[in-house]
Amino acid sequence: MFAKITQALIASTQAQTADLTLVDTVFPGLELRVRRTGAKTWIFRYRVNGRPQQRLKLGKFPGLTVAQARELALFAAADVAKGIDVRTRQKETRATADRERASTLVKFIEQQL
Repeated sequence: MFAKITQALIASTQAQTADLTLVDTVFPGLELRVRRTGAKTWIFRYRVNGRPQQRLKLGKFPGLTVAQARELALFAAADVAKGIDVRTRQKETRATADRERASTLVKFIEQQL
């Protein structure tokens, strides 16, 4: 469903028999996926250099408001315009954080011995 996504629209939207996707008419590529379970997730759709369309999960509603989701989508769109695949960058950032966390744990264990 295409609409200007607002707090009021989100509050009144429930998926009945199947998942529902609200597509924001204010910011191209921004979507709110509403699950039958009631979970609502912000998604940014993008395409880098003509490759197949990708989806970047921005966060969950209500933890992320409409304004915050649009701001995150704007930052992601700026990187996409520079040719950066934001989803790949997100995966690399998470992998780096996981490695640092594991390294910290190893250091802690070594100090305890």
